[in-house]
Amino acid sequence: IFDIGCGEAGVLKELKTLFGKQITVSGIDAIPVTGLDEFVQGDAAKAVFPKNCDLIVSFRALHEIGHLEKVFGKISESLSFGGRAFLSIRCQQEMGGKIFFHGNLTQNDLDFLEKVEKKEEFQKMKALVFKVMEKGQKKEFAAGINVFLAKIG
Repeated sequence: IFDIGCGEAGVLKELKTLFGKQITVSGIDAIPVTGLDEFVQGDAAKAVFPKNCDLIVSFRALHEIGHLEKVFGKISESLSFGGRAFLSIRCQQEMGGKIFFHGNLTQNDLDFLEKVEKKEEFQKMKALVFKVMEKGQKKEFAAGINVFLAKIG
C-alpha cells in the first residue's frame, strides 16, 4: 500500500499494526515520517515511487502537488497488474463570488481530469471519475474529484 501525501501516516501505521508482515506500507510526503516499511520525503511530482503496488491512495493531498498528468503517469508505472488506486482530490472553492483552485492545481489539471473522465481510461488503466459539484453564486464548480484507477491492461 502506497499513500501519496501520507502526512503523519496514521492510517498506514494502523494497517501495519493490524496486518503485520502480511502487508508492506509506504508513503511519500514533504514532512519526514517514521514507522513505515518505506518512506520517501519530497515532491511526489519528482520523486521515484515504489514499484508493484497493489493499492495506491491519496486523500486530499494531490491539490498541493499539482501536475496531475505527471503524477498519474507515475501511479501507472507503480501499480502492479491488477493493482488499484483511489485518489480524492480537492479542486476548487468559491470566495467572494470568485472560484479559486486549491493549492497548486490549475485549469490544465482540471482539463486533464475531465479528459480521463470522458475516456474512462489513462495509460492502460480503467478509470472512473466522480465529481463533487457545488453551486456557487454565479455557476457550478468542481469542489472535488474522486478517481478510481485499475491496472487491467
